Formats: sequence, C-alpha cells, structure tokens
Amino acid sequence: MLVAHHWFGYVAAGQSATVERWLESLPEELTTHDAPLLLVRAWICALSGRREETENLLEFAQSIPHEGPLPDGTASVEAGVATIRAIFGFGGVQNMVEATRRAVALEGARTSPWSATIRFGLGSSSYLSGETSLARKRFEVLDVSLAPL
Repeated sequence: MLVAHHWFGYVAAGQSATVERWLESLPEELTTHDAPLLLVRAWICALSGRREETENLLEFAQSIPHEGPLPDGTASVEAGVATIRAIFGFGGVQNMVEATRRAVALEGARTSPWSATIRFGLGSSSYLSGETSLARKRFEVLDVSLAPL
C-alpha cells in the first residue's frame, strides 16, 4: 500500500492534511482492517491531539494479525504502537517511560528509520520524569540501543 509506505515523508514536510485526505479517500473496510494503515491514522490523530481516537486506533491495530515489518520501515505493529505511545505519552509519564522502553527493545537498532524518533521519546520521558541530566544524555546518544534505561 503506497500510503502506508510513503506517509511519513509527507507528514515530515508538513502535509499531514494530505495524508489524512488520502486515508479518507480509501474504502473504509480497507482502512479499518489493515494494521499499517491504522497506525498511519493513529499518527495523524496523535499529531492532531485527538488522544481518544489515537488510543482506539492503536488498540484496534494491535488486534489485527500482521507479520513482519511495516511498509514504512517500522519493525512491527507492536513497535509502531509503542513508538506512538512513547512520543505522545497520552497515558501519563509512567506509561510514556514504559512505552519508550518497549519501543527501544522492539525498534532500537541504529539502522531503524525510527531511531531518532525513539531517541526523542527517551529524552522526553526522562525530562518529564524529572531526570533532566539523564534527558540530556539520552538526547545526545546516537545509538538508542546503547542508551541506558
């Protein structure tokens, strides 16, 4: 699916609305039964501050069987869910910390296209936990797999 493969570049370029329109133009049964597309929708909702909708999409994405990496380079559905929860922390700081640890475990390799995003989650969760010196170190670590949790 082209949307699930290319969405991030458009979002990074400030074109989230374009990606959302793409998703809306697809048949509903496709976007509600495809875990990678559900994760794209979850990212769009999270970036728009739609917390409840994001959580519903994440739960639904996890309930759909999907083997292997996703078209956007995410290691798995579970890794994608953990990364979103690590970045946005909708469930509070402790949930953010736990999600960040899970994201590192599932997606932490330096070769992952999500390593910078996960590094942001590491630093942010440390900062929000009151560990400012640790947060600085985590933001500076180049390889998240080497970052102490």
